[in-house]
Amino acid sequence: MNSSVRVVKDVKIQLNRFDGTNYIRWMDKMVFMFTSLKICYILDPNMPALSKSQEDEYVIVKTEILKCEEDEVPCQGYILNTLTNRLYDIFFKLRSLK
Repeated sequence: MNSSVRVVKDVKIQLNRFDGTNYIRWMDKMVFMFTSLKICYILDPNMPALSKSQEDEYVIVKTEILKCEEDEVPCQGYILNTLTNRLYDIFFKLRSLK
């Protein structure tokens, strides 16, 4: 089994390849890593959709939207890089992490 060690803010996280049989362990480690990186909110299914509807808050909302879009890229990359080749080939086409 391939494994890698990621250093996140001086914390070593042992990430084994997700092969479909070790989901709970893999998920816990991914959540810990994303929490350490402060990007775990990207995976929250209850996160409200950000819209540009109110002009007074446009700059703040636009900044939040850009941050979410920027944080989604490494989040998706980390997830894809821990999948086995078989699972990677299935999931790399998905555009949304949720």
